[in-house]
Amino acid sequence: MGRLKVGKRMEDKTSLKDNKGKSISENEIKGEAKEKFHKYIELIKEQDEEKKEYIVDGALLRCSCATRGKRKIKVDSTEMLSKPTNVEENSKIYIENRKESINGQTPAGVTDSLGGMRGEEEKGEKGQEGKKERANIVSFGNCTFLPDGEDLDKLLKSQNLMGKKEEIIKAIKEGKGTCYCFMKLNEKWENLYIPESHVEEKRALPKAGVEKVRYSSYMRFNGIKGITLSSTLFCKFGQGIIRASKSGQTGRRVYIPEEIEGKVRGKDKTLKPWENWGVPSQYKEHPKMAVPDADGRYTVSVGPRVIDPNYPDDGKIWKDDFGEYPIIRVVLRHKETGEEKVIECKIDNIKAHSYNTYQDPEKGDENNSAYFDVENGYVQTGILYPNTTGAHTPFAEDNIDSSVIEFSGHNVDFEYKEYELEGVFVIEE
Repeated sequence: MGRLKVGKRMEDKTSLKDNKGKSISENEIKGEAKEKFHKYIELIKEQDEEKKEYIVDGALLRCSCATRGKRKIKVDSTEMLSKPTNVEENSKIYIENRKESINGQTPAGVTDSLGGMRGEEEKGEKGQEGKKERANIVSFGNCTFLPDGEDLDKLLKSQNLMGKKEEIIKAIKEGKGTCYCFMKLNEKWENLYIPESHVEEKRALPKAGVEKVRYSSYMRFNGIKGITLSSTLFCKFGQGIIRASKSGQTGRRVYIPEEIEGKVRGKDKTLKPWENWGVPSQYKEHPKMAVPDADGRYTVSVGPRVIDPNYPDDGKIWKDDFGEYPIIRVVLRHKETGEEKVIECKIDNIKAHSYNTYQDPEKGDENNSAYFDVENGYVQTGILYPNTTGAHTPFAEDNIDSSVIEFSGHNVDFEYKEYELEGVFVIEE
């Protein structure tokens, strides 16, 4: 068959075949192309939305002039091999803890641009004298700007770094790569101009818990303008462009209402989960004090839908229903000072008394019933999931405490009642 030319109609519409030899009509081709085109447009839209996400501590960065591969460097007439190690961890942006966060994660700002050996020294000068601190960026591996087999002395002289020769040789031997040794970054990240047509009029946290650009100026966190996946940082040494490949924002946000209206035995009852978010355990087998483990995590119980938002209403609350429990991040705000506190928790049990309706099957009157206007499985209502077995009572009025988190200890090692709930995020692991 001759080459098909755009714009010319095919006379033989059955001459095209699919991979099984079946004839394909022109309309079928157009329909398939249209479907692929729409999928492509949707993908572009998703990528455009993702670029608006703000970068937080731990976001993975990449440099256009970096390689993880080995590179040779000439040291005093001998050949030395620079073999980068731990590159992925070293390529993450590091932001020290600050007061304001995004869902418990510290946002990066335009001035978080200290990199490599020079960045460590500059950060040390700003802090404790003579103390080296981790820069915002450690290393991307080896710099491709340097020719393979470059003479170290020649390079050091050009960069006025002869006094750092031994330190640089040591860093290369430790696997930090030439990027760490010579990285020289601009003072600030560059943010793209945001057309007003690309933003939303309101700022509201989406259900996924991801914060992103929503209006025609960048948000400030801790007094510093934030940076996003579209932001760039220029390296003056290797001419590389640095960007984040992922924002670093993690976790599924669990929706917890501020207040819940209901009735218990015919009387109005209001639950306040933000205010009464946490309670200690009443189980005798639990320790006297709930304290973080070696990983800094508290052991807790939560409702079934905190773990699985699709857990069925007729579930039996069996451990096998859930598989491996995730880690959760709880963001708190001090009721008086406004100070933020973030705790991470591991789950060891399920709060089965988190159903929304109970009707006594025998008496059937409102004096023996309870109801709360809330989804099942999130908040302690005192009402047991109806198909759960082994519980002492299906409706425990003493257990109506509005809690979302139950610590596995008779007391907690901080004044939890002084804080209100800001957010709960499930970290999928």
